[in-house]
Amino acid sequence: MAGAPRRVLATFGNGDCGRLGHSLTELGCEEVPRLVRALLGTPPATAVAAGGAHTAALDGSGTVYTWGLNDKGQLGHDREDMEVGLPAEVPLPERCVALAAGYFHTLCLGESGSVWAFGCNGKGQLGLGKDVVLVREPRMVKALQGTKVVAVAAGMEHSLALTDSGEVYSWGHAEHGRLGHGRAGAVPRLFGTSIEFKPRLIRAFEALRIAQISAGQMHSAAVSSAGDLFMWGYGKFHQLGFGNDEDVEIPTPLPPLKGSTAGVACGFLHTLALEYGGGVQAWGANQNGVLGLGHEKEQQPRRPTRVRGLSDVRQISAGWKHNAAVTDSGLLYTWGWGGSQGSAYSFEGKTGTGGQLGHGNEFDYWSPHHVEWLALGETDMAKQHHEDGSLAWKVVQAACGMNHTAAIIELGTEVSIPS
Repeated sequence: MAGAPRRVLATFGNGDCGRLGHSLTELGCEEVPRLVRALLGTPPATAVAAGGAHTAALDGSGTVYTWGLNDKGQLGHDREDMEVGLPAEVPLPERCVALAAGYFHTLCLGESGSVWAFGCNGKGQLGLGKDVVLVREPRMVKALQGTKVVAVAAGMEHSLALTDSGEVYSWGHAEHGRLGHGRAGAVPRLFGTSIEFKPRLIRAFEALRIAQISAGQMHSAAVSSAGDLFMWGYGKFHQLGFGNDEDVEIPTPLPPLKGSTAGVACGFLHTLALEYGGGVQAWGANQNGVLGLGHEKEQQPRRPTRVRGLSDVRQISAGWKHNAAVTDSGLLYTWGWGGSQGSAYSFEGKTGTGGQLGHGNEFDYWSPHHVEWLALGETDMAKQHHEDGSLAWKVVQAACGMNHTAAIIELGTEVSIPS
């Protein structure tokens, strides 16, 4: 029967490796958001992050749960299971307040301002030093002791941390300038690449106060307290927005969005920016319509371009080739790659490879489309909507991974969860 409004976690998209959290016996794709039932008895979720093939969730008690692929220890459970199909608690020594998921690593922010890392350190992305290759349980990033970190971001092979004084530290793979330190300082590696094995302060921000950070595949971004957007790293696909395909090794302001940026999300080869007024700008590679420009052809805007059909947006997330936006009223919009057969890796014996847009199919969507249904077993679909057609549930936060999506959802009193 219906009760008071409550928050739940839902996942959808590719179910390989157990990344959706529905057990290892249910590895097929989910084409509409499905509740992670194993978390229904825990305090309401407050944050969620989606990585390469794993997911991490934070509940109201400060406890972190992870599930999915664990080949590099990215789940932090201190066990060697290659795949974990149900949420399992991460043994952290303090309450967690934020988290980030990279391709093969995970970062957790403790309430004391400390950073805990686990997973692959092959490119230094854990910040634990050059002698560490892989960590299967949380380990403190000691190089950040003495600072109070308030936000973390995890890219494919690099990481960022934002302090309470507005400073930014970066570490991991420095190729293409994604760490923002220029050419000096990183440890030289074979073939001209370099690695920062421990967090290093980005000097370009010394006279500024940064308010938000984001890390993509090989590029990074930051928003200042004044609303200026800074970009750096790999630029071949115009994901930096400067009108060319050159790499940028030091954080550089993006003129078109000066003073107007409220948030930023770096995807694989593209970038999204959230404006103060709730609009969204996109630029970079437009594979499978990931930029949401509504054109049934490959376009690659060299500079920020307005995504039509979105307004009053308060949160954005960028995945490999799909995106999500949450509005002030709790509506969830998704667009880009739907993960249809033939456009993604297929897994023998498993049904489907996508559905990460949540629209009940595996099609690509070239413009933002509203997610309208939840998978609630035998629950009458009509009960998910009010008489005026509006939804009886709203989305609090969404996170896009490689080809899956996770969302924190607040169910209205009309919506019951079948036992």
